[in-house]
Amino acid sequence: MRLSTTLASTRVGDVHIHETFQVIELDAGHQVEETKLSSAAVDGSYTVPFSHQAIHAIEKELAIIVPCKDEDVSILDGVLHGIPHDCLIILLSNSKPGNYAAERAHLMDYCTASQRSSIAAHQHDAGIAQAFIAAGMPQIVTDNRHTPHIRNGKGEAMIIGVVLAKLVGKRFVGFVDADNLVAGSVHEYCKVYAAGLHYALHCDKQDDGVRAMVRIKWNSKPKVQDGEIVFEKSGRSSRVVNHWMNRLLNVLDNHCGQTDMIQTGNAGEHAMSIDYALELKFATGYAVEPYQLIDTWERLAGSVAIDNPRVAEPRHTLALNYTLKAADLDNEAHNSSDESTAADSSPPSTTSTPASSRRPSLLPCPSPCPPAPSRKVRILQIQTRNPHFHDTGKGADHISKMQAEGLSTIYHSRFAPETLKSELRHYVQANLAGVAGVSEDGELAVPRIYPAIGTLDFAVFRSVLKARSVALQIVGEDAGAVLL
Repeated sequence: MRLSTTLASTRVGDVHIHETFQVIELDAGHQVEETKLSSAAVDGSYTVPFSHQAIHAIEKELAIIVPCKDEDVSILDGVLHGIPHDCLIILLSNSKPGNYAAERAHLMDYCTASQRSSIAAHQHDAGIAQAFIAAGMPQIVTDNRHTPHIRNGKGEAMIIGVVLAKLVGKRFVGFVDADNLVAGSVHEYCKVYAAGLHYALHCDKQDDGVRAMVRIKWNSKPKVQDGEIVFEKSGRSSRVVNHWMNRLLNVLDNHCGQTDMIQTGNAGEHAMSIDYALELKFATGYAVEPYQLIDTWERLAGSVAIDNPRVAEPRHTLALNYTLKAADLDNEAHNSSDESTAADSSPPSTTSTPASSRRPSLLPCPSPCPPAPSRKVRILQIQTRNPHFHDTGKGADHISKMQAEGLSTIYHSRFAPETLKSELRHYVQANLAGVAGVSEDGELAVPRIYPAIGTLDFAVFRSVLKARSVALQIVGEDAGAVLL
């Protein structure tokens, strides 16, 4: 693979976000001996070839997590076939029992025939829920007294996948949606993950222990209009979330001016180093991908100097080494129902802190959370060649829900100045009225946030999973021997 790269980036503390790279060649040939920068082009960009060896070195350490909910098995089949052979497939299903049985059987047959490893798990497996409770993250489990299970939501499925990837010793995790209609685009995404992660970890030899993330910007998202395929360059939800995410970024990086650096606020297809994934706090529902950026800025950036009327003094250096306040531990009272949405339509508990004054990025944590160590974070955005064909039949309500949940992470960021919050609230009131989690005045509900995955006791989790799981199935001796 060959990427067109640029040295242009913006910085928030220790977090470096690069301007969008592009795929130039899907295959850079067999003569590439090492990854290195070529001569700079007129526009300041570089092309970087990646050898097959460099790509393979990442793929064999990469788990691809596929969250799935009642997708047609024929569509899932294409997704599975697009994942490179040496990547571990982790299918996380929240489908009806009969559909999950079909998904699992199809995955097992495919991996047995292709002699590769995979793990299939169901989100409502009681053994997985019991493992999370015992290992220290009861917040992800419903309050069902009869059969505990993991809450509904894509973010919850992603958390389970990261834990399983950690238990089998993978160094990287990537995510691919199960409704992708083109196996070739899935294959390209995974190759981009490998190339991007290799670049992020090795482009600067002075970096030590850099945390890396690669977020996919698809080439286009085609839709049929009046009988013709229209290759839209931005999705209806992406263009909204990206706009407001860039507004917040302009507050955080006072030197970048008005920028549209963020092109992947809703990137469902993304990958990261496992150590980065373990340090992140994941959100529920469609808030999960935007919140990765918010949480990174708020907790992993070191110190951030901002002009923000919500802090005591202008240009205040905000050291992110605070401890949790008792009032910040109330999210279970606010979010007690088992809904896949990030919002809760019921009124907040009378004992909870008002949403406008609390810091949602701190919710919930069972004990004071130590600050993350200060290490560079490098976030790459890479535009692919393949268009992104997927199921478009979920309707306008689905898009509005995605927008509201994504925007909630920006609205409740403790870095968001009151002027930005006010403008965003008016936008939501005018455009998303009636959407779950949106009040009459445009106030967005606080998203449910889980503790960092790395706070789990993985030894306890493995022990309980081995004893209690009933729906987990593994193909491949290596994965099975390590996990169970």
